[in-house]
Amino acid sequence: MKKLLIGVSLVSLFSSCAKTEGEGGNAKIQGKIFAIDYPDKNSSVLDTFPASEEDVYIIYGDNEAVDNKEVTNQDGLFCFDYLRKGTYTIVVYTRDPEKGDIKFPVEKMIEIKERKGEYTVDDIYIYKSSYGVCSVSGKVKAVNFANDEAIKPDTTVGCSEDVYISAAGSTETLYKQTTAKDGSFAFNFLKHGKYTVTAYTRDPDNGGAKIPVSYDVEIKDGSATASTPDFYLYKSEDGYATITGALYAKDYYSGTTTIKDEYYLVGEDVFIRKKGSNVEIDKVQSIANGVFVFTRLPKGTYEVYSISKNISTELDEELVKTNLVISTTGQDLDAGTLIINK
Repeated sequence: MKKLLIGVSLVSLFSSCAKTEGEGGNAKIQGKIFAIDYPDKNSSVLDTFPASEEDVYIIYGDNEAVDNKEVTNQDGLFCFDYLRKGTYTIVVYTRDPEKGDIKFPVEKMIEIKERKGEYTVDDIYIYKSSYGVCSVSGKVKAVNFANDEAIKPDTTVGCSEDVYISAAGSTETLYKQTTAKDGSFAFNFLKHGKYTVTAYTRDPDNGGAKIPVSYDVEIKDGSATASTPDFYLYKSEDGYATITGALYAKDYYSGTTTIKDEYYLVGEDVFIRKKGSNVEIDKVQSIANGVFVFTRLPKGTYEVYSISKNISTELDEELVKTNLVISTTGQDLDAGTLIINK
């Protein structure tokens, strides 16, 4: 009976002396922390460098609370000394690359198997920037006239155009980008979410007035990129409707109402003005078959006229074709035939 009691006492003694994880040993755990960030706000490329002065925590065994803390040196190195055998958890905090300011832990577990020795944790990478890692890209195309003789607009690359991005539903601009020589743009450092991308075009219906063109985009969870449809920006201060017609002449004998000749008139001036105005906005000359063409017109009501002789007084007077209404962008109107007296 005495022997049994002695055995129980020895088991209790050894159990109370068993050493758990923590300080008091001769082993150490070391490692290195790397920071992931952008070199500057204008860069779309991530940079990686040693994370100095970064807090590193250690948890002993199954403990729920942090047991100790060290700070990384200029090379991103940390070390916990004088540890016993057992399992340890190394903890550092990183920003969430999708949500910016929110931080969450990065954990590495390591086991010390011998009474002494150096144990190295796998490199730990943390995201330092308060910005996101997503991007929105697109391309701008310019709608303009190829040259002074062109009737219809041409589409070219929209370089050096300002493009803006804002959070969906907000009027506050987050970033502004200027398109590259190929018309492309990209907004970086964005978080997941919905955005509105805006550029400005001249109003083809109202000449020089500028109006916004906007597209809504969403960077969805599981994706780091989104793109807009192509922007088409109208660059010309003019419109691009046309009015065509023909100029026909009746040639009278002087002082009479008798027609000597009649023909389509070539090389004669034809004018155009806004209805209600006495100021011409353009002048062209009739060409073969008396044809004349006014181009680059915005919406509105126009009067087309040429100079005709009054056969009674032989004085010059205007012959006007009224109420030519351009109601849609790019519309082609026929002014018909203007008949003037020569």
